[in-house]
Amino acid sequence: MDKRNTEAKPNQRMAAKAPYNFVPLNICVVKAQEVPSFSKFYKDRYSGYIELEIETITPLFIGTKEKCSQFFSPAGKPRIPGSTLRGMTRTLVEIVSYGKYGFCDKSRRLYYRAVAGSSSLDKSYRELFVDRNDYFKYKFSAGIMRKEGNTYRIYPSKFCEKTQIYRIEFNNLPDELKDKKPYYFEVVYYKPVSVKVHKHSKVNLKYAKITSISLSQDSEHPQRGYLIISGNVEKRNICTGL
Repeated sequence: MDKRNTEAKPNQRMAAKAPYNFVPLNICVVKAQEVPSFSKFYKDRYSGYIELEIETITPLFIGTKEKCSQFFSPAGKPRIPGSTLRGMTRTLVEIVSYGKYGFCDKSRRLYYRAVAGSSSLDKSYRELFVDRNDYFKYKFSAGIMRKEGNTYRIYPSKFCEKTQIYRIEFNNLPDELKDKKPYYFEVVYYKPVSVKVHKHSKVNLKYAKITSISLSQDSEHPQRGYLIISGNVEKRNICTGL
């Protein structure tokens, strides 16, 4: 702060100063085309991906949720989260398109994520992923994303006992898997079981639950799959069959 400004006389008009050089906005709005429906494929439109080369010319730090002193490093490798890249890309769009984003259409959303809330949006989200009339049975499918050259493809997982997804409690994990952090996955072996209704404290849920997995294949664990840890390992474990 300029010390002279703090000593100015009352009601004295002085010019304000901005210490930063911001990227200026366009002088006019860059109008966009009407957003097409995503329920079908348009052959006359372009499809593809955005490719960015990022160089850190200033210090960058993205902390983890558990230990803020550590850089975001899933699987032991420092990475920039996709949400951060999405925000950076949106900033570029804001600059070239006049940058005055607002509630231009409250009924349209690019994405949303809500599971345990009580709003109408949360309810709509749950309806997409679980069947409330069938003990909240999963509506979604499991798959494996693989990189092939410069593209990524999702291959659906195999159905075992009419399901692709299995749950296992923390206490039933092998000891060597109990200390794994979120975003970790491991090849494991298990015995498929049928989907059943399981009682919980507040609601009954329908899913396939296994009580044992192994890091090596044997007669008790014949099926190969992946243990995928997408959150706190003590609260949620999902084993996906291949």
